[in-house]
Amino acid sequence: FDVVDLGTVGQHSGAACQGGGKAYGRVLLTQVDVEGAQAHAYIAVAQEHGKTLAAITYAFQRETDAHRRYVDFAGVAVQEGYKGIAYMFMAFATSEGVHARNFKGLVTRLGGQANAAPTSIKRGSTKQNLIAAVDDEIDSIDDLYPRTLERIQPEGNAEAIRLVKFAWQSEQQHRDLIQKIRRYSPILFEKVGK
Repeated sequence: FDVVDLGTVGQHSGAACQGGGKAYGRVLLTQVDVEGAQAHAYIAVAQEHGKTLAAITYAFQRETDAHRRYVDFAGVAVQEGYKGIAYMFMAFATSEGVHARNFKGLVTRLGGQANAAPTSIKRGSTKQNLIAAVDDEIDSIDDLYPRTLERIQPEGNAEAIRLVKFAWQSEQQHRDLIQKIRRYSPILFEKVGK
């Protein structure tokens, strides 16, 4: 097997690729001399959906990170005695996991590889984690998903567009729930959180 680099498929801003940089489309070719037609088909898919593949791969990493972060935040909430907030964080973790699996499946169907890199999780108290969670959700709502849609729409992959819109709507629901808890946090945090 040979991995063939298709070259740069597009520049990413910091919002689309942490730290900026370039993404490269890769295709696994199987015995090109025997299965040349199949290899060309994989190359055509990767080239046709290069920006979509890069954007969805990045969204997969972000959703995987969110899933891990929410699982960790739930653990902190349990340790601090906030079972209600822990339950909410686990529900969010489950949702983020669904988005990650959806994006991973699409990346695979587009000829890419979706392997989430381990990332560090900055954890604080449950109150601090709620603030971090709403900030992350707002970033996804206001920046990640609008930019992702902007990048993928020209290539017209209906499945990618549908999955991004689905994740975007879910993030909005997460933000709304977290903001309700934060609104009552200064006065009633103990009652709301438990």
